[in-house]
Amino acid sequence: MRTVVITAVALAAVLILSPVMIPESDAVDSYDSPDGTYEYSKHGSGSDTNPYWSEILSFSYQGIVVFLQSSLEGYSVTTVTSISGCEAETVVVPRTVTSVADGALEGSSVKRMVFLGDRPEMSMPGDVAVIALDGTSGWGSSQETIPLFEYRDDGTSFTYYVLDGNAYVYGALDSRSITVPDEDPDGHPFAGVDSESFRDGDVTSVILGQNVAFIGTRAFYGCESLKTIIMGGGVRDIRDEAFRYCIGLDDVDLDGVRTIGFEAFRDCRSFVSIIIPDSVTSLGGGAFYICRSVTSLELGDGVDEIPERAFGYCSSLESMDLAGMKTIGTSAFINCTSLRNMTLDAGTESIGDSAFSGCTYLASVELGNSLVSLGGQVFSECRMLTSLTFPDTLESMGEKTFFHCNNLTDLYFGGEMPDISGDLLFGTTDVTVHVLDIHADSWGSFAGNLVVETTPDGQGGMHGYVLTVLLAAAIILMIVTCIIKMRG
Repeated sequence: MRTVVITAVALAAVLILSPVMIPESDAVDSYDSPDGTYEYSKHGSGSDTNPYWSEILSFSYQGIVVFLQSSLEGYSVTTVTSISGCEAETVVVPRTVTSVADGALEGSSVKRMVFLGDRPEMSMPGDVAVIALDGTSGWGSSQETIPLFEYRDDGTSFTYYVLDGNAYVYGALDSRSITVPDEDPDGHPFAGVDSESFRDGDVTSVILGQNVAFIGTRAFYGCESLKTIIMGGGVRDIRDEAFRYCIGLDDVDLDGVRTIGFEAFRDCRSFVSIIIPDSVTSLGGGAFYICRSVTSLELGDGVDEIPERAFGYCSSLESMDLAGMKTIGTSAFINCTSLRNMTLDAGTESIGDSAFSGCTYLASVELGNSLVSLGGQVFSECRMLTSLTFPDTLESMGEKTFFHCNNLTDLYFGGEMPDISGDLLFGTTDVTVHVLDIHADSWGSFAGNLVVETTPDGQGGMHGYVLTVLLAAAIILMIVTCIIKMRG
């Protein structure tokens, strides 16, 4: 028993703290960002001596200027091995990069590289202009630079730089309250907040001007004192991990936002409600992971897919509206322990592995009439679930779907036996599977307790209805015949 408990605790820790303690990997991963698709490899074990890091292997992008991300799915970008496929003229390299490989620009259209950090290990390309941010180290005295300015006004202060006529917030100075105006003193519009700008800082409030279009990767990561942020209506992209670990941040107005990146609001534990407006068309994995105080969730019409771990460990979530959702990703609502009922959209087609695993109080589930595939352990540990009805569209189910659903008694299937991987009821006993008589032959290989009925609930159906009508007609005919004979 002790071994089982220790194993369960270890697995829970891996889920909560991921990607912590994941073995080093040389596998190539692909990640779709708002700018383009990265191919990258991730490394490190997550320890103090061997932290996580990633290297960019290629990057497809079409545009004029692109800001490379400072992290990819939780792995800090330190190495640029290649950005082949990048058709931008200018590439802005984040301050996290410490190495740029020879030939990194082969297969790209890059004509200018702007470095926001100290000089990485690299050979200076002869046919590409290299520009450094003023004040960074390792560059020669003849190196072309762009200046780093200080903005100070009415109690707010921060540093910024200007690139191609636009101003970008770079970092903190001595102010805890940040107000980014529409323009700098020279009339350059503030177009964005750079990656890593205020990371692990003590900023308490942020007001953004109407020209700010994006909030960069990890811009406010670990700002535990941040309480409020007011966006000026121009923010379109909130990049990966932008507000991760902002444990004091109250609910945020997302009107006008189009993309919310990977784990953008992970561990924002002071959120009470999440309202995702219709403007949002892209939601990153783990976007609101471990937002433990959230009690309600509203999803706009712009999102039709809930990505993996999007709302996992939102342990206070009681209600939500899943209208319009076609896909629910892996672990999307894992360990939402306060969730009591859930109705899927009529168009929901697939539910990923462990999507509702650990929702211990989930008692009522309606799956719609379009469900095609159900992943493994989707409802494992849903201990209040007593019955579930599946539409006739269901084609496949993963293994251990109902692992440790201790109160489950009945499953109703409206169609033929789906492709079932492994033991459907592993760890759960005394469950009756109800199937229609017209599909009974397809269930011949099922080893569990099977009951054949005319409808999923055993109350009759078209067959029963027809028999009832015929019987009633026969009785009426007999009565009419008797009356005629009596009168005759």
